[in-house]
Amino acid sequence: MEKVGQHFRLGVWTVQAEHRAQFIEAWQTSTSWLSERLPNERGAVLLEDSADPGRFVSYAPLSDPEIVSDLLSKSEFQTLWARVMRFCKEVKPHSLRVVGSVTGKTGN
Repeated sequence: MEKVGQHFRLGVWTVQAEHRAQFIEAWQTSTSWLSERLPNERGAVLLEDSADPGRFVSYAPLSDPEIVSDLLSKSEFQTLWARVMRFCKEVKPHSLRVVGSVTGKTGN
């Protein structure tokens, strides 16, 4: 369970339908590049909207948002990012922080 104060990056992506597969591959490539340089982070997830296959949501918990911001500004990442953006109609990025959480029951 995430703890109060935990930081996240969240993106809502609207992708050109004919470029869905290329978008997924480009997102995975750029996110893998970040992951390789952030050994203390837990990774990222890309979700596809079941009702709208052109809409995706990505999220990543962050232990150090400042280090991530520094990496996002690197020219190598910007090149990878440009490839992701080529397939998008719209992107809405968000930086979030947990302010409350509830733990569910497990094992039942």
